[in-house]
Amino acid sequence: MQKYLKRKHAISGPLSITFKKVNQIVRGWIYYFKIGSIKVFLDKFGHDYATRYDVFKKN
Repeated sequence: MQKYLKRKHAISGPLSITFKKVNQIVRGWIYYFKIGSIKVFLDKFGHDYATRYDVFKKN
């Protein structure tokens, strides 16, 4: 996922494509690891995701 969230890769294309790829990765993790408490997982992961989103959105 770091590959898709790095500044040079994320900004080089439309943000919709970047978010689509990140969402696919997150959904894959959820299905693969069978994360029972999605809310807890997204609370822990969501902060980092939102911070990176804000950085891209400002550009």
